Order: sequence, then structure tokens, then C-alpha cells
Amino acid sequence: MLEISNKFNAAVWHVSVSNVSINRGESIGTGFLFEVKTPSSNKGVRYDYRRVFLVSNRHVLYEYDCGDGLGMRRAKHLRLCRTNTPAYWPLIENTLVGRVHTHSNPDVDLAMIEVTNEINTLKANCPDFEIKPLTSENLLTPSEWRLLGQEKPCAYVGYFSIHETENIPENGDCRFSIDPKVNFENLPQFKVTGKVFPGASGSPVFAVPGSKPKLCGILAESIYRDFLRSQIPHWGVAVKTTALVELLDEILGKGNWK
Repeated sequence: MLEISNKFNAAVWHVSVSNVSINRGESIGTGFLFEVKTPSSNKGVRYDYRRVFLVSNRHVLYEYDCGDGLGMRRAKHLRLCRTNTPAYWPLIENTLVGRVHTHSNPDVDLAMIEVTNEINTLKANCPDFEIKPLTSENLLTPSEWRLLGQEKPCAYVGYFSIHETENIPENGDCRFSIDPKVNFENLPQFKVTGKVFPGASGSPVFAVPGSKPKLCGILAESIYRDFLRSQIPHWGVAVKTTALVELLDEILGKGNWK
């Protein structure tokens, strides 16, 4: 069991999206903040400009299905909540229209939205509120990827819809069910064994190749199995962080962020 939830609570957010033009149904999931530094200058002085992105899934931030038989909808409205706040009280609420970046491969369930302005406003209005995005220092390095293997433990931090009224992130323990270095279904993703509950889509997945947890994936799908005439979550699929790097390269340009 990996004890990681408290360490990364300040980066993980409860996400809910809706299509306000239809105003029927809402989809919930998880997202996490990821901060990058991009080169900038002011009056000849060069400096690193910090930009913050909310990372989640394509099916959470871009297209979602709220299960009422109406099919996929384009998400237009974003609400973000955090632990220690009343359920459904949005700390950030804004439009999604024209702001969502998705991976160039539509089969890769990954998307992000820049929330730099919203986070800066939140910091100014609530200076005591802890906000601690993940950074490139939290990513697995190529040499650390080589240390991972089948049956090695991993864990995710997310908001489970079965406990959504508590509005607290929870730690889901799992294991790599196949070697994570192999691309599951020929996509940059890996498969885990463990209980992956609804609402956890977009959760950051961590492994411990050395002395501290490192971000290795973004949870994207739960797979159920039948047990005593009921279905229980048993597997999950996560997008590799290599795809996250690719998406940031597509948005900011390769070599233009760190």
C-alpha cells in the first residue's frame, strides 16, 4: 500500500462539467494541477513564467456521457472544488469553450485546460488556501520507467463518486497488471489491477521506483467484472505521462517548457 494521498491533496481537484446550453445532466471526475515554466522577458530581462494547467481526461473535459441515453455531449462549463470545502462549492467556475487542449491522437483519453489566471485569482483572494501543483520534477524519468514492472504497486488519488458528498480525495491502491513499459492496446497507456471507482477518471497515478512517489499516469477508464450477480471494479486503464509530455509539447512547443 502506498501512502501518498495527503502528500498530493493540494494538487488534486474535484471536477464537474456540464453543457449549459442543454442544462441537463452533469459529469464528474478528477483533475490535477500541473505547473510548467516557460521562458519570457520584460524590458530585456529574461525570466521563467509559471503557467498552470488542469490535467484530466478527454471524456471529462471535452466530451462526456452523463448516462441518460442522449449520447456524448460537448462540455461547456467547468466547476472545480477541493477538499475541506462544502460539497459542490466551486472554488473555480468558468467556461470550457475554446480552452480545452486534447491529445493529437483522439484515442488517447487525455486533455488539459490552462487555469493560470484562475489560480492566481484564487491565491490573491484566499492566500491561506494551499495550492501545490505537480511539476516536471514529479514525472518519472526514462531511467525510472525502466525500474517498473508487472505486479509492482502503484496508487491513484481521486474523488470517488460513491463518496462525492464527502468531497475529499481518496487513495486507491492498485498494481500494474501488465508491464507498464508496454503500450496497452497499442496506445501510450497501461493497465492496473485494483478498485477504480466512478469519479476517479483523471486521477494522477503514482509509482515508487525509488525513495519517493513519481507521477506515471492519468487514470482514464475502469473495467468491471461480474461477481455474485453484481459488477465490481477490478481493473483500470491509465494514460502514460509520456502522453502528457507530448501534449505539453504540442501546446507550448518542444523545448519551450520545463
